[in-house]
Amino acid sequence: MKKFLCLLLAGLLCALGVACGAAAVVPTEPTEWTEVTISDTESEPTTPAPTTVRVTGKYDNIKSKLADLLRAKIDGGNILAFDELDYDGDGVTEAFAFVGHPDGDSGELWFVGRRGAEKIDDDNSWQQNEVLTFGTHSFLMMRSGSYAHWGYPMWGVKNGQAFSLNFPEGGGYFDKVDNKNLNIIHSTWDVLYDVKTKEGAGHTWKPYYLYWDTSSASFKEYGGIPLTVEQLRKAKGADAILAQMEERGEVVGDIYYRANGIINVNFHEPGKGKLSRSHVTLRLKGNTVTVVHFAEDAPRIWQEGIYFAALLPDIATYPKALPAVFR
Repeated sequence: MKKFLCLLLAGLLCALGVACGAAAVVPTEPTEWTEVTISDTESEPTTPAPTTVRVTGKYDNIKSKLADLLRAKIDGGNILAFDELDYDGDGVTEAFAFVGHPDGDSGELWFVGRRGAEKIDDDNSWQQNEVLTFGTHSFLMMRSGSYAHWGYPMWGVKNGQAFSLNFPEGGGYFDKVDNKNLNIIHSTWDVLYDVKTKEGAGHTWKPYYLYWDTSSASFKEYGGIPLTVEQLRKAKGADAILAQMEERGEVVGDIYYRANGIINVNFHEPGKGKLSRSHVTLRLKGNTVTVVHFAEDAPRIWQEGIYFAALLPDIATYPKALPAVFR
């Protein structure tokens, strides 16, 4: 009987422990934008997470040579996050640290490397850090309230120094797809366009597509090359999609094909004054095009705003030619 009661008590304690553990889990904050179909490529095995040192509270608790270098530089702040690993795959560890002011969660971002500790950004409101790995390189993604639209700046290391992957004008945030692909979600105002003043209005969020280039150890963007309506109609499924937009009275604008199979078709209202602009995103697979739907608006095929050939022209690469189906 005693043995039975002991087993029963142990089971209750175990169940209580599980329940308490589950209650302690904090759900992640949902993003404002979600894409259902981003990539047709099969998911790759997840890259093991890099070893990091992450603490909350007084920085005196961190035991690290890089932390010692940081402590020698800062004055009284709390280390709210400390991520130490080999970011550029050269065998030498570096660290990014967010040092908060004693009066709250605002503070400064620091980099600690072979040249010592240096402040690389300040006046931030830190929320969370995440380390993203592409090949042998890792990047720190910091969510901070001081960036436009609660963006996610990304920091990496090259030649022993920290550098940031910057947003174009308007802001946005990064969204990792897999171990090779990264979307940059661009925030801009481009729904209504005044032909005379060349000013836009109406807020949109649109993904542009980056990939990790192993040969240059850097990110490249899938730039788009022009495609005509006549060429697009050669693909199976294109006529039905275009017909839906024509029924809305839309005029086809620029069309861009990207090497990842994405096709962005821009539309606008007919006229010469203030134009309402939209787009349809398609994916080419074989000789067929299908609509890339968005969870928030499905089954509507069109989205507001328009696309450009590239968001970051300095790092964009372009297809050498259109696929055979369009020739």
